[in-house]
Amino acid sequence: MFKLMIASDNSSEGVSQVLEGFLRQTKLSAKEFYSRLQVLEGDLATCMNLECLRAQRKPSGRAENSLSGIFSLLGASHVLWNFAQAIFILHFGNPSDSNDLGAWHTLSSLGIPSERPTTKKDFTLMLTHMTKCHEATIIHCLLTVMKFPKALLPEEKVKIPSERLHRIVDLCYMRFFSPAALRAASIDPKTGGLKNALLRLRDFASIIECDRAMRAGDIGRVLNMWKRWTVMAHGIKGLNNYVIYLPRMILLLTKVLPKGLAKTLQHSLLINPTGRANHFVAKDFFLENNNFWLKFFYNHSGIGTEISRLKDVFSLNIPILRELVQGIKGDSGKSVIYQSHKHRLTVNSINEYLQMAQQHSILSESAAHQSKTVDIYKAGSAALHSDYKQHKKKLNRMRPSTVLLYQTSTGPLEEADLFDEDDNKDEMDP
Repeated sequence: MFKLMIASDNSSEGVSQVLEGFLRQTKLSAKEFYSRLQVLEGDLATCMNLECLRAQRKPSGRAENSLSGIFSLLGASHVLWNFAQAIFILHFGNPSDSNDLGAWHTLSSLGIPSERPTTKKDFTLMLTHMTKCHEATIIHCLLTVMKFPKALLPEEKVKIPSERLHRIVDLCYMRFFSPAALRAASIDPKTGGLKNALLRLRDFASIIECDRAMRAGDIGRVLNMWKRWTVMAHGIKGLNNYVIYLPRMILLLTKVLPKGLAKTLQHSLLINPTGRANHFVAKDFFLENNNFWLKFFYNHSGIGTEISRLKDVFSLNIPILRELVQGIKGDSGKSVIYQSHKHRLTVNSINEYLQMAQQHSILSESAAHQSKTVDIYKAGSAALHSDYKQHKKKLNRMRPSTVLLYQTSTGPLEEADLFDEDDNKDEMDP
């Protein structure tokens, strides 16, 4: 782990300062450092700044000038947080309209303040709210399929044979989660409320599936959700740059890089700092946690406020210092609480939601017609088809840029030569 560095934020100058910091801490020469493959992870702004800096140094045949041995990957957690925020805001609805059945109405019935949507600044709370909203809606779907649309949950759990449970789950999927169910709800314009509910179930499911896949350390499931989001990003506002950089990264990790290197990079996106099951986190999330502890020591320790000491001593020993603080709490008689950020829905809160759902008949064809929610997957797919039919060049931006230096007998391979037009006529613009 490197020491804390001071660099300009959100600028290509800051990227240069970070690279110079790597040189100083590794004690390698510029030629040795830049001749090796360097993989950097960061948020979208960091990746864009690195691309900007690399573009300014083209053309160059020297690795230390062209930065061709360095390429960046989007942090998995930042991808999740940005897509979750965009989808949550899309389905949140209008809290000032009591007839609006957006996500705010579900949260309000569960006893959660819903005046405004929780943003990625409090990413854990945002994902928890989305999960609670989604799971409560699924419970109502299951009760509807079981022909108990007006029932409430009892205090004691009811025993149901496993075969019947499988049938109930299959029927619930076919009725509310299948593509056929969404198409049927889209045909009749009078079923706008039902269509909005089905769209919210589908979009929230992609966020929750990605979050749980990351916790389980299953990078394959994460990549599947990212592939879906590359299409959805074309149909939703606020994700214009992810339209370019997310497909580039997926193509690099699945098609362009050698299989061994691609698999290594895929499995390096998630780590498990504690070693506990279902406690995998993305590396950018882990660094955010360490950043919190740095701020804690900076604000609560007089000697820690010296920036040089914070860089040279504290930043390298965050795990030891964290254990030290927790050990002091234990020795003083205070309990150390390990928060795993697991949400819980009580029976009372679920029953409050079910009463609201029954009152407004949110899963029936006669549900109140509210403002239509955009089908972002359909809109994104239509945008891609339109771009291809009109022979525009937006699809070309998704191709991975020449981030690695390909050497030939005559010198570096140019970016235009990386694609064979004869072999890819269907994919190239005329």
